[in-house]
This record gives sequence, C-alpha cells and structure tokens, in this order.
Amino acid sequence: MNKLKAGRYFTVGELATEFGVKRMTIYRWYTLGTLKPTMIGNLARFHESDISAFKRSKGGQNKVTA
Repeated sequence: MNKLKAGRYFTVGELATEFGVKRMTIYRWYTLGTLKPTMIGNLARFHESDISAFKRSKGGQNKVTA
C-alpha cells in the first residue's frame, strides 16, 4: 500500500476549473501520462506538488493546453 504525501489533493473537477479546461481534458492528460494522479481506491486525485511541477513544465501558464 502506498503512503499518501502530506498536503492538499485536488479532484479532476477542481483541476478543470483551475486550468480552464473540461474534465475530459484532465482525464486525457493523466491517460497520456502528462499529469500523474495519485489513486485513492479507484479515485484519481492530484497532489499540489505534482500540479506545481505540471505548471512549471508548461511554462507557468495558468490556463494550460495539451
């Protein structure tokens, strides 16, 4: 069993709002490996540090496109 990192985890819906994209885009990003989720049971959650790394890899854009 994996231990969860301390800190905040975001849902797909929260990320979609944050990035100004549809939920399906978030699912596509994690299916493609662009954004790595932490699976909690069968729920995908995204740790704040992984989101920060994703933003940095996209040049710090707040609205990100795949």
